[in-house]
Amino acid sequence: MWRLVDTAEVRHFHRGQVVFRQDDPGGSIFVIVAGQLSVTKSAPSRVLRLALLEPPAAVGEIGVVDDKPRTATVTAVTDSVLLELTRDAVFAAWDDYPEGMKSALFALAAIARKSAEWETAALMDVGARIARLLLALADASGHVAHSQVELADMLGLHRGQITKHLTEFRRLGYLAKTPGRITIISRSGLSREGG
Repeated sequence: MWRLVDTAEVRHFHRGQVVFRQDDPGGSIFVIVAGQLSVTKSAPSRVLRLALLEPPAAVGEIGVVDDKPRTATVTAVTDSVLLELTRDAVFAAWDDYPEGMKSALFALAAIARKSAEWETAALMDVGARIARLLLALADASGHVAHSQVELADMLGLHRGQITKHLTEFRRLGYLAKTPGRITIISRSGLSREGG
């Protein structure tokens, strides 16, 4: 397995930089070493935010297995460090370590299950989606270091929808909002909103 790690290329991405786009060729897996990545999918007239990923998550597994175009766009939410593993390196490791194939199949099943969860989340009401995103983005002290415009972009919404729900969450005592800063003061309340 160390051979696989030795073949990995360390890649650095700045906040807002695209790792890969939906429909790009899918020839490698990216393992998150540091940072956060946003996974989005373009649909007619909107962009759906599917997930926010942190270490040690990986993205791009589907394209490595079937060698088809990327199914989603992945963007660095924060400055990020990733390990890129090519399709050839992954397949060579499977040949060298057939017992690893079982683990890989379990990982692919987990990805398929996560995909189903993302589809369910995309169908959730807007308030629940915003609540989940805020909880995912908040640091240990509850601060969310993203603007309302950035939040709207992540969820494929309009800024007005974000403002409306933030106002309601503040009224319910879940958030404190000052100019330029959102702070979660009731994680449990916001969690209830997120379903």
